[in-house]
Amino acid sequence: MSQQNDLEKKIYNKILLAKAELSKAELICFKLEDKRHLLPFTPENEHLFHKYDAQIKGEKEKIAYIKDHLESLELAYNYYLESSKVEKSFNTPFTTKSKNFIGGSLTPALLGRHNSHKTSDGRTDVPSSLPQFRIGSKSYADPEHFLIAFRRIHVAYGFDPNIHWSRLFPLCTSNIIIRWVELL
Repeated sequence: MSQQNDLEKKIYNKILLAKAELSKAELICFKLEDKRHLLPFTPENEHLFHKYDAQIKGEKEKIAYIKDHLESLELAYNYYLESSKVEKSFNTPFTTKSKNFIGGSLTPALLGRHNSHKTSDGRTDVPSSLPQFRIGSKSYADPEHFLIAFRRIHVAYGFDPNIHWSRLFPLCTSNIIIRWVELL
């Protein structure tokens, strides 16, 4: 239980840090835009306009990057909470004795540090209808809806999430989201 709480706190703290960085970047951008708008337009100030425009553009790119990062962290956090809830609430093959659902098992599988298609329970089957998250028009855009569908696949196939989620999750989403999960 302690490992589970530690991981939950770690993810939550990363979310708080990302939100703080986002607020800071938005404030900097606001101040730069304010300075630019208050600056009188004269030929002597033209270089300052270009300087402020470049700084504002950089801050807006930073804001977009932080928002993507924050969205991925929140997705991972919600997935973690949802998987913990499922593990505690169902008395199905999905329930396991281990309380550490994520436990770092995703990163080795994604990075190829072990043979991820071979599992400790010997299962190598891949469901033909895995839900997709933010890949194309027929995928889930909402993390909660995706997680519910992903959980249902685990339950339907009798997959142990401690073994199979790291093998199947990369098949459901884009590389950028997988990279964010690796950072956890």
